[in-house]
Amino acid sequence: MQKQRFCLSLLAAAVCITCFQQDASAQTTKAQAVAAAKDKKANRTYRSTPEGEGALTSEMIERCIRLNMEVDTSYAAIGKAKEEFDSLNKELTDLSEKLKAAKEEVDRSGTVARKEYDSKVIYYNSRLPELDKQLEVYKKMVKTYQSKSDKFDRECNGQPYYEDDYAAMVKKLGRGM
Repeated sequence: MQKQRFCLSLLAAAVCITCFQQDASAQTTKAQAVAAAKDKKANRTYRSTPEGEGALTSEMIERCIRLNMEVDTSYAAIGKAKEEFDSLNKELTDLSEKLKAAKEEVDRSGTVARKEYDSKVIYYNSRLPELDKQLEVYKKMVKTYQSKSDKFDRECNGQPYYEDDYAAMVKKLGRGM
């Protein structure tokens, strides 16, 4: 009986030793994985300028995402400005055509028709500066959009980056490029 107990104790000790060895091995493997990840990050090649060699830094990725957000906002604003310009342009074009058609009739009729026609011409002429102003605003918006879009294409689009850096910025900003 004592021999059996001794064998069971030895067996239990062997099982415990095996468990401890496996646990120590697992901890060593985890430590090695963490060290390897740190070495891998330490060996990364980041660029020092937006158009340089190497991968984009986290800060550069963040700037690229923010720039892309600005490009999208600019594009939406351009669409709205174009709609406003087109609406006013159509209104003035239609009025111009009506004025041209009415001019011959006014020349043949009396002073009442002439006064009404003149007031429409004054209204038409008063709206032309507004059309010019909207056109200038639209052109500025397009220029700003193009500039930002070109910068994004040059510094961000198709540039290398590390996946975990990008994922961290997407998580921080709530969207990607």
